[in-house]
Amino acid sequence: MSKIGFVGIGAMGLNMSRNLLKAGFDLLVYNRTPEKCAPLVEAGAQTASSFSELLNQTDTLIMMLAGPRAIEDCVGPILEGSPSVFSGKLLVNMGTNAPAFTADLNRRLVEAGAVFVDSPVIGSCKPAELGTLLIMPSGPEDAVKKLTPLFMAMGERIVNCGQPPQASMMKLTVNLVQIAMMEGLAEGVHFARKGGLDLATLFEILLKGAVGNSLYELKARKYLEDDFTPQSTLSGVRDVLQQIAETAYVMEADIPNTLANLNLSNRAVKDGLGDEDFCALVKVLGR
Repeated sequence: MSKIGFVGIGAMGLNMSRNLLKAGFDLLVYNRTPEKCAPLVEAGAQTASSFSELLNQTDTLIMMLAGPRAIEDCVGPILEGSPSVFSGKLLVNMGTNAPAFTADLNRRLVEAGAVFVDSPVIGSCKPAELGTLLIMPSGPEDAVKKLTPLFMAMGERIVNCGQPPQASMMKLTVNLVQIAMMEGLAEGVHFARKGGLDLATLFEILLKGAVGNSLYELKARKYLEDDFTPQSTLSGVRDVLQQIAETAYVMEADIPNTLANLNLSNRAVKDGLGDEDFCALVKVLGR
């Protein structure tokens, strides 16, 4: 495969890019904050000075950007001014976006002659580092097949979700459930502390019971060690909840628990906890 482009070198994108380099892919990277690319350059990547340069020098381009605004900042001006640049390109979005935005992006890119694969991932920073993400592509079958070696360098399982925007809808649905689980755990920890329970004993019982799972195991260590360094930031989770709420409004879906979680997350961000792990939600409870 020819040189791969990658834009969006945040916490997730850095680890995903590293795994592509480890797998032997020739990588050209771009980030609006160039210094974030330094570890990848040390590992063998090259850097582009702009998204336009990245697009011009690669045929396959992966986007791991923080939502619609960041994507529009990259692709919007080129789609409006020089759409023919996209002709023959394969663009892959691996970030989290609302289905309505994904459907519109797919339409615009296809009209410009590009092939688009929507492929969000399940997993936070640690699975991204370990290369154990679950990857959910939706797009043309031949394009997904072509991308499989790249996906397997970044993840351990691929689940095909059909055509755009089905993968985005699947991602938000899974996130809805996961966030409800994490909020429930934070609430349980708060409740247990108020009742004078030993958290180590609580987690021993929880993790060995019917609700035991790998997510709770990961978060249990954070609660026990008072470690709120982010795997998924509160502000990032809040943004996902906002996308879920907006999508639900359009579809007339009833999501009362998720709306309550959105309000709680907004409180946490306003209290200055946005850059901490979602577990820090427990600090807001009881205030």
